Amino acid sequence: MTLGLLALLTVGTATLVAQQVNIRTLQLAQEGFAALDAGDLDTARTAFERALQQDRNEPMLFLGLGVVAYQQQENSEARRHLERALRLDPTLSLAHVLLARMRYENGDLFGAIRELEELAAQHPDDTEIAEELESWQQELALQNRMQQSLSDHFTVSYEGPPEEALAVWALEVLDRAYWRLRQELSVYPIRAVPVVLYTLEQFRDLTRAPDWLGFAPFSESMPRDIITLECTEAKAEGKQPSRYVTTRNKKSLRTPGRLEKVKFNYYLKRRTLHRELR
Repeated sequence: MTLGLLALLTVGTATLVAQQVNIRTLQLAQEGFAALDAGDLDTARTAFERALQQDRNEPMLFLGLGVVAYQQQENSEARRHLERALRLDPTLSLAHVLLARMRYENGDLFGAIRELEELAAQHPDDTEIAEELESWQQELALQNRMQQSLSDHFTVSYEGPPEEALAVWALEVLDRAYWRLRQELSVYPIRAVPVVLYTLEQFRDLTRAPDWLGFAPFSESMPRDIITLECTEAKAEGKQPSRYVTTRNKKSLRTPGRLEKVKFNYYLKRRTLHRELR
């Protein structure tokens, strides 16, 4: 968006030439931007870091490092470099764009819009910025109308009661995937992961996806009840009971009584028996 890497190479080196930086810094910067455009991120990082040893006040070098870190999904480092670049030169469009995208990817849609609005005011004729900003604003307006289902690890947003069963089912699937990732890969998301359920029409409006894009409809052939499972062991140990929201078939020969499942209790730090509340 707004600046491809090849364009960044051209603009970046031209800016450095105009500022009459020393020839070694310019050579390293050219190497860095060329490697970045070629997708060689390690070479690009090394070149920018070496260039910064020559000049710690050149914003294009911090911008280059920020792009490298962003593409390597090292967002904390990317944010630090991009913010440093903007302190040195507030007009760097790509830095604003990447900061906005990181906010968006982190679930901070309002912050992403605010960042992009400032950039759009500086570049009113940039259609790509305007289109992405409009898409995010539509998404925010839609999410503001949505309800939420929560677990310890996910926040599922959806629009209206008809989608509630789907949201609860999605939470159950996501929670199972979370614990599998935790056990097999030792991956521990720090914050609750935001998940948004859109209708096919809403999804196409927001993403401008083609009509042929397929999707898996949620089956309503089996009527289901939304239920809450509560830990049966926590109260006896003076701890807070964990609760999970899930669904069950309205008519099930396998579970005629209260549904029971073994699930993880965050407060006890172990898996315990959870029983359906009635």
